[in-house]
Amino acid sequence: MAAASKEAQQQPLSPIGNAVAGALGALFALSITYPLDIIKTRLQVQSKSTHTTEYYESTIDAIVKILKTEGILGLYTGLPSGLIGVASTNFAYFYWYSFIRTRYQQARSTLSLSTAEELTLGALAGALAQIFTIPVSVVTTRQQTSTITERKSLTNTVKEIVSEDGIIGLWKGLGPSLVLCVNPAITYGAFERFKDIMLKKNFNLTPGLIFWLGALSKTIATVVTYPRKYRP
Repeated sequence: MAAASKEAQQQPLSPIGNAVAGALGALFALSITYPLDIIKTRLQVQSKSTHTTEYYESTIDAIVKILKTEGILGLYTGLPSGLIGVASTNFAYFYWYSFIRTRYQQARSTLSLSTAEELTLGALAGALAQIFTIPVSVVTTRQQTSTITERKSLTNTVKEIVSEDGIIGLWKGLGPSLVLCVNPAITYGAFERFKDIMLKKNFNLTPGLIFWLGALSKTIATVVTYPRKYRP
């Protein structure tokens, strides 16, 4: 009875279970780091030669100026659409990644995948997630980079984008976003490799060790793909 209970506890999550877990984790992380995301986006899109709004010299300078001109809420501009975006993106990614990976393992009759296979499956899942969720990202970016006088609600921002560029405007940047799908692919591919190495060396995979392996994997992926993400 105890063995059966233990075996049941070790059953992998379903694609929906993985998707929900990934989305909830991403929501928690975003709620803490959102102000930094605002600042990162504004620093990336500003230009000294063409700027018509306040120019930010650094992260600290951006925080000070945003608080001065927009108040504390300025650091949470576009948060509703941001939460929707990160939840939908992570839900879609984890769902497709878990679904595709499970089906591929069943077809190959093996649980062990090579690094190349992990990267390919991750990129495919990321591409599917981007196609379905990039409109929310487009809306969030528009809200984050609008001045306080031009800023609109989520619904009105969608209407503005559609009126300017048509419905296809909600999929702006899809090409680069598809290229950036290698980021989660590298993240999870590297994580699986690190995890396998730790298991082979008989390390106890504690929550703390898993956290640091995940952080290291994400750092590697960010360093590799960050130049593609920059927008002058």
